[in-house]
Amino acid sequence: MLAALLMLCLVPGDLETAADRERLVLDGSAQWFTPLPWERMDVGFNTGQHLGVIVRLMPQGGPCWFRGPLGGLPVDNPSLALDPLSERPEPWMALDWAAVDVLDDGSLRLSPTTGDVPPGLAQLVPVPALTGQRVSIWAAALGRDDRAILEVLPATDDEVIAGRWSGEPRQPLASAFVEGQAIDEVLGSHALRLSSGGSATLSVSPSEGHALQVGCLARASSGRASLTLSVRADGHTVAARRIALRSRWAPVPPLRVLVPRDAEEVTVSWETGPAPIAIDGLYAGPLRGRFLGQIPVSPDAEPVEIGGPLRVSVDQSIMGSLAEARVRSVGQEVIRGAPLEGEFARISLEPDPSLPPQAYRIEAPGGAELPRLFAADRLGAAYALDDLQGLVVRQEARSLMLPSDMAGQPAVALRGAVIGTEPGPELREDLRTLSDGRFTHLVSSTHRWGRLDDPEVARDTADLLEAAAGLDMTVVAELRLWGGSLLTDEPMLASTATAEERVHLRELRPTLLAHANTVVTEIKRPVVTSEDGETVFVEGEDYTLTPGITAFGADGYDASAPRWGIARTEMGGIPDGATVLVTHHYVTATGTRWVAPDLAEPAVRDALVDDLERLSATLGDARVVLDLGPLAEVNSEAERERLIGLLRSLAILVQEQWPGLTPVVPSSALRTPLTEALPDLRMIPLTCEIIHRGDDPLEIGALTVRGHRVHVSVPADAPAVARAAGRVQEWREAGLPVGGVIVQMPGDRPMMVELAAGRAAWRGADFDPTHPG
Repeated sequence: MLAALLMLCLVPGDLETAADRERLVLDGSAQWFTPLPWERMDVGFNTGQHLGVIVRLMPQGGPCWFRGPLGGLPVDNPSLALDPLSERPEPWMALDWAAVDVLDDGSLRLSPTTGDVPPGLAQLVPVPALTGQRVSIWAAALGRDDRAILEVLPATDDEVIAGRWSGEPRQPLASAFVEGQAIDEVLGSHALRLSSGGSATLSVSPSEGHALQVGCLARASSGRASLTLSVRADGHTVAARRIALRSRWAPVPPLRVLVPRDAEEVTVSWETGPAPIAIDGLYAGPLRGRFLGQIPVSPDAEPVEIGGPLRVSVDQSIMGSLAEARVRSVGQEVIRGAPLEGEFARISLEPDPSLPPQAYRIEAPGGAELPRLFAADRLGAAYALDDLQGLVVRQEARSLMLPSDMAGQPAVALRGAVIGTEPGPELREDLRTLSDGRFTHLVSSTHRWGRLDDPEVARDTADLLEAAAGLDMTVVAELRLWGGSLLTDEPMLASTATAEERVHLRELRPTLLAHANTVVTEIKRPVVTSEDGETVFVEGEDYTLTPGITAFGADGYDASAPRWGIARTEMGGIPDGATVLVTHHYVTATGTRWVAPDLAEPAVRDALVDDLERLSATLGDARVVLDLGPLAEVNSEAERERLIGLLRSLAILVQEQWPGLTPVVPSSALRTPLTEALPDLRMIPLTCEIIHRGDDPLEIGALTVRGHRVHVSVPADAPAVARAAGRVQEWREAGLPVGGVIVQMPGDRPMMVELAAGRAAWRGADFDPTHPG
């Protein structure tokens, strides 16, 4: 083993230092470049009385980059869908066009201006008055003190007509900025751009009989592109592989080669085809295993030559129904480059109950003996097959299996992803990506679970469950106790505020109330009295209500929706021209889907019970996360008691009527300010604490004593995931029963985050090279 470690040290690892990069020989048109740390900037604002706003993009400190889309306004959306052939992105305005550069990819680089000339671009956009709006854009800033600024300023009718705005700064309606950091802190390693026919070649120190792995991350800059990895010994090609690239960052399947014993000069190269490409994370060094560690290779035994296709004999007690699909998919990688003809090379995969969950070991003595794989369960078996790939190497036309003795298991046993994607082809692709990353649970956070009575939703949900089951993933439904289908079907169940208005009634015409989205239920009827409050008028006899529109839609409640009104009756007790006092309830949370229901409304519990009944019929035995949303932020004692009462009631009902369902309550949302109520929550079976900070083992200990199953929830940020994975392992070693890591996936499409030995590697559709985990 010591000899093997010494041999590993002779071959360079990742190209991370300036010295490593200087050893690369760049042929053709090639240049180093730095991926920009793009961040999304969102600005929400109310237009007030203004019929127009001015949107500004500005750098502060040093140059900044912007890319679209920038939109969300209902009229004449500002856009950055730029024409690379244009030097001036119309209809944007600038006072110094020399500081504006339109780049080849359609993004913008704005530089600071000199003198008193305001920097950046501006556009005047007409908007409806008294409405809530939102604009967003992607921006990047590199310097530690640099800022990319998106600003929205009010405009007046005069300015819209006459165009008087001169770029002078004003008090903004809203603004946001992205602060830059030192480049080396943000970006890590540099990337390389290769034009048509370009290549990068690196000389490595030869090691006798040692295996070498070459890889990278790559994407096509435009059109169809390819990358060729090759290893040459003394000018002779030992092995090569050509890979077709897509327009998104993705890991290139590594090329693994056995270096000839008598080689004096060994070089590796990355070569582009007829289209330009970008590559990052270059690697030329020892073999890597599943968990980013180096694979131990015994130097004392000869590798086994594979004379024909590899076949894996699998004990069905390990993998069950998953065996055939998993072996087929992983086997395609294992046999990459192996001959397709000849006698089958058979490898066995057997159970080993002495191993911990998801663990495995590989015995590959070499010589004439092929490896034997042992696994605790089917996930351990999948990991073993993954690492088996690392032992299959090429030498000229031969495929070889290296001798080795290795074992492994993931640092985090439970891996969950929270996604909000609705069923469809994209979701199936995402499921495959997550399954390839050995994610075991999918927390589906959509409004679907509250609409299972809809035949189309029920059909799509059945497809989702079938797809997940085929990939051996467990679907966890997240039932929202707020917004969504609950308020879409019953918009009058929203939490409200009380308004008191003086309304002047003339003739029999209705007078509109000042507040929109009035709520009228059995317990929230408007009260109309005389102006002095001494006479209480009767609905239907003295006055009538004229319904407006109170509806919960895609953007929540609309503040500009038609308002409710009140009208006197001809034979009632309200005199013509009288002023009355109207007390009514209305929804204050407009323009957002983050709306809580009123727990005092009996219909709220009835609707949730109906949802749970449909969930039980659809999922059978399953966990259901009760997402409290804005209900977790209640402050009044009465609301706290109602919330605890509702949760307790639902838990008891589930236990009695649908024992296969397990309600999971994120009690972190209840811990503050409901500390005194925690003992009562033990009545809810298997409550789940989801910690978003993940930095307090004492807190974990206190919660586990109460019977909570603790998970660490982190955003899809590589450093955060890596820290969480490391902490989970530490807490488990300390005896704390931590469940695992849940990754909050951004946007509509998940990133695949691979947790391993306290580290994280990014892959998938949204690979971001600015966070090299």
